Amino acid sequence: MKKEKQPAAGEVQQQAEQVGEQAAEASQGEAANQLDDSPLPEDTRLPLEVAEETMLGDLLGGCIDELKVMPEVWQKLSERKQGEVIDRLTRRIEHAIKQAIHTLGSQNYPTIECTLEGVTLKDKNKASLLVPSSPMLHELCDRRMSSVLIVLPPKPDQFRGGTDKVKPDKDQPEIPLNSVQ
Repeated sequence: MKKEKQPAAGEVQQQAEQVGEQAAEASQGEAANQLDDSPLPEDTRLPLEVAEETMLGDLLGGCIDELKVMPEVWQKLSERKQGEVIDRLTRRIEHAIKQAIHTLGSQNYPTIECTLEGVTLKDKNKASLLVPSSPMLHELCDRRMSSVLIVLPPKPDQFRGGTDKVKPDKDQPEIPLNSVQ
């Protein structure tokens, strides 16, 4: 009976990071593929339905990817390794929440994500936006001096509640000194 070679801890960590990066790249690649110049099929689903249909899969997929690359069961991982798993999952879940917020906020209208660079408050209030290259950039240019609607979605930090309770297990449990009588 041949014994399989177990990967070193560093190799397992590197594999975990690669899977996380590949999953993030794949989700970004899917988003980029959806933003080509071809006309989009008319989707009659409400944004809430789209978010409901995809969010669970996104979250569950991220968790399963993490489980697949874990070198050991959770209880056998060191505190540091558990923290790394928590950090990777946090990044994946934050990305899924951001996508859901954008889906709900768009209400099926064309959207373009930009960064608010500044606001000038004078006789005429002005806002300056940093707009990345996007197929929707042309649409935005066509609307110059027209009325546009800027939707202010909830800040992603609003959905970070409870993360303070998610912590790795300590390598050395605390000794309960008050219970000795």
